[in-house]
Amino acid sequence: MNIRSGISKTKRTFACILKDSKAKRNSVKRTPLKRSTKPIRKRKPRDGDETIGKTGRIRLRGKKLEALRRERFEKDRYRCQWDGCGKLVEWSGPNAGHLAHIQSRGAGGSDTLENTRTLCGFHHMYEHQHGRSSEGNGI
Repeated sequence: MNIRSGISKTKRTFACILKDSKAKRNSVKRTPLKRSTKPIRKRKPRDGDETIGKTGRIRLRGKKLEALRRERFEKDRYRCQWDGCGKLVEWSGPNAGHLAHIQSRGAGGSDTLENTRTLCGFHHMYEHQHGRSSEGNGI
């Protein structure tokens, strides 16, 4: 500690750093955010809505999606369709089956019976993490 100033060297150094950072922060020019003049008004989807987007794909919601899931599970006899698995899946719970898309919705796939299959939770997760289907092709 310096007897003349009454402040230790480390405290003086820290005070200089703070002073410099405040000066730099105040010298940066800030531009205001541009806001849209038109308010975005989107209606919340209602139960059972179908959406046919620009790509012509069908997206189901609510009761219609649940009906598709039930129909797919019944067609696959509540079994995982991954090659060599065949695990019995349930409607809900820890062994719940997943409605997996063959062609993902992001790639233009639709919510249709032909584009879906039943997978167990493990294989559905594996498919998304590794980017492959049971045939070894990319999604």
